[in-house]
Amino acid sequence: EIRVNISSGQSSDFHAQVEKGALDAAIAMEPSFALSKVMEWHLLSEEPFVLIAARRHEEADPHLLLEREPFIRYHRESWAGQQIDAYLRQNNIVPRERFELASTEAITRLVHKDLGVAIVPSAWNQWQSGQNVISLPLKTPCKPRRFGLIWLRSSPRLQLVEAFLNAAITTYDKDAAAR
Repeated sequence: EIRVNISSGQSSDFHAQVEKGALDAAIAMEPSFALSKVMEWHLLSEEPFVLIAARRHEEADPHLLLEREPFIRYHRESWAGQQIDAYLRQNNIVPRERFELASTEAITRLVHKDLGVAIVPSAWNQWQSGQNVISLPLKTPCKPRRFGLIWLRSSPRLQLVEAFLNAAITTYDKDAAAR
């Protein structure tokens, strides 16, 4: 009697829906602000950010690529996009922006065609197979993208949320061990 709805979207939307009670729980990015006291969040996974570029840039300096090559921006309104913006500002890099997309898969395809470089979460490698794409570590530390489960502390379905959390922890732990 459990109904599971899997949908993609912005973490900020999921937070708002959980807080209003429209969703019992959601897997979403850790917010950059303090959570409301009525909500709970549990870390499930961290993804460091990397620079991706066409294979011809294999030995290049990541910051020089960001300054010289066209930049394919991860959607700036997303929390991950804001983290990327913070990294660029922190390192005084003003990229030559060419595209802005909300899909890591689409960004990877553009990089594959050598249309620019991008900073993306390390999960980009899901689409790496057969791609003309390499990843380079960022030169200075960048806070990773952190995913977790959010829910209302006073949820009437708290036992189900806790069961889902335990299943999610097991699944994410297995995934991390497989890498």
